[in-house]
Amino acid sequence: MSISTWARYKNGILKPIGTLPLKENQRVQIIVLPQSQELDEVDEARLAEMHRRADEWLAQQPPDAVRPASRLSTEEQRAFEAEFDEILREMRASNVAFSEEEVMADVAAALAEVRAEQAK
Repeated sequence: MSISTWARYKNGILKPIGTLPLKENQRVQIIVLPQSQELDEVDEARLAEMHRRADEWLAQQPPDAVRPASRLSTEEQRAFEAEFDEILREMRASNVAFSEEEVMADVAAALAEVRAEQAK
């Protein structure tokens, strides 16, 4: 199970906004994607729709597609994380010129392309 949620960092503590369907003391992996302060002013209905779409997309992915690689050394993991961070920065920088619908359409097309390639 994968969960996408928003959180706020304050006084050294990362606190989810809202409740999570987790057991007490359950271990989780967290991927932190810092957001600008402007997101505090985002329309709540639009934000809820974005969460719904992300959850829907995650639910369609095979379980191994969203699990972390388990056989990486510490050095390999650090390199992977650095590369991942750089890719995210590039994506954010290039996506500001496009609407949410255009980005979602590109993601859907890329996903369809990958699935078609995997089916071969």
